Amino acid sequence: DAFLDNFLIQWNPQSLLTMKISPSRPRVYLIDFELAMEFPENTPLDECVTIGCPLDNSTTIASIDGILENFTNENANDRMNATEALDKLESVVHSMAPSSLLTPFPEM
Repeated sequence: DAFLDNFLIQWNPQSLLTMKISPSRPRVYLIDFELAMEFPENTPLDECVTIGCPLDNSTTIASIDGILENFTNENANDRMNATEALDKLESVVHSMAPSSLLTPFPEM
């Protein structure tokens, strides 16, 4: 599902290391976790409902999982918008040591 609509480019390279914004190569985020559903523009929020989740969205990082779980709140008014979610994700990631985000490769 690598459509251009599913990517967000942030112009903050190396931000995990320096915690500063730098005007150079952008970081790219895949923002479609297969939790997205598009409804016609004028659909009332209470009718923007889908049942089930196509995949498990657990990341093994509890603070990030809490943000992702918000996307599936039954009440649409309780869900974060994309800007709020990205701001919260940025806050969580910046509060973590960069080494804690590394995932070891399985031994072969």
